Amino acid sequence: MFKTVIAAALFAASLSASADVVFSNNDWTVIKKVDPMTDKVSCFAKSVKNPSIEGYNDKLYISYRGKGGVGMLTTRLDDQPKGDSRLPTSIEKAVSVWIIDASDVYKADRLRTETLTVLSTIAYEDINIKTLREALDVCK
Repeated sequence: MFKTVIAAALFAASLSASADVVFSNNDWTVIKKVDPMTDKVSCFAKSVKNPSIEGYNDKLYISYRGKGGVGMLTTRLDDQPKGDSRLPTSIEKAVSVWIIDASDVYKADRLRTETLTVLSTIAYEDINIKTLREALDVCK
């Protein structure tokens, strides 16, 4: 749980922190940065088409901050049937960010999401997971 809170905070801070771009393709820009308090290096990929989407080695983050918040999420991997819908955790709701475990998602090539926002609008994302995996290989 604590690790998830830290990761969500990193996501929020990544929009303004100074960092080095180490790789880029048509879908993703890979950013490495050093935490000034711990000197720990973190590496993540930010979507070129939608900067509200970030991929780390173990999680995928989709921010709806300023876009209606997170109310309910439905996902679909590749051409499989859509998955069960889920409500946000208290942390996801507080920061308006979906935090998606990558263990199953990164085995797919494509992730589609449907978000019902708190404002009752529906937003869709179509994420190229194949190119995200390729981009995150730079972080290893």
